[in-house]
Amino acid sequence: MYEKYLEQLEEAGKIRNLKDRSISCYKSYVSYFLKYQNKNPKELTCQDVRVFLLAKKEEGLKATTLNLYNSAIRFFYRNVLHILWDDITVPRMILEHKLPTVLTASEIDRLLDAVD
Repeated sequence: MYEKYLEQLEEAGKIRNLKDRSISCYKSYVSYFLKYQNKNPKELTCQDVRVFLLAKKEEGLKATTLNLYNSAIRFFYRNVLHILWDDITVPRMILEHKLPTVLTASEIDRLLDAVD
């Protein structure tokens, strides 16, 4: 049902010199999105993407994965459907940065004592 659009996505990726792996990932993410929406792609809006990404977040997907979906769908909207992308409606997720584990002074002393 969406093969024509996925072929156009592949062509748009090749003309922009994207790597084959990137094109393959984009096609996979966009295909999943289109099947999820079950609408004519020409009728899709940025609000549809927002709802999709929020649903995926509720399912427990991490910000990195959601940003991959965002990038693929954004590329599809802009380069295949020629729909303006609204970064306010569909913002990128802020990645969580975990702080490194810091040893206490006594833990460092024990570590150094173990080496002696």
